[in-house]
Amino acid sequence: NGVDATFNNDLTIERDLDVDRNLNVDGTGVIDSTLSVGALATLHSLSVTNDGAVGGNLDVTGTGSVGGDFDVNTNKFTVASASGNTVVAGTLGAGATTLASLGVTGAGS
Repeated sequence: NGVDATFNNDLTIERDLDVDRNLNVDGTGVIDSTLSVGALATLHSLSVTNDGAVGGNLDVTGTGSVGGDFDVNTNKFTVASASGNTVVAGTLGAGATTLASLGVTGAGS
């Protein structure tokens, strides 16, 4: 209790590590398996280089940027990243009373 420990070389732990208080990492952390966060976490920056999944809601308070195609529920609403073309599987409702331009293809009656 109340004793600090300093290691000037690598430290290898081959079993579980439980931290009951704060954990501060000043360098790069590499996790070779699953990272689970059991409660609310604040991340100042997060980069995911492979596939990622969010099991709950995703709230974005800043600008959202998608570099590839954007799909909602696989094919209900899509935006092609190369052209900006969109596909809407349901009814498209536009609340505007004035449109700057409008192109319609395959219009039904």
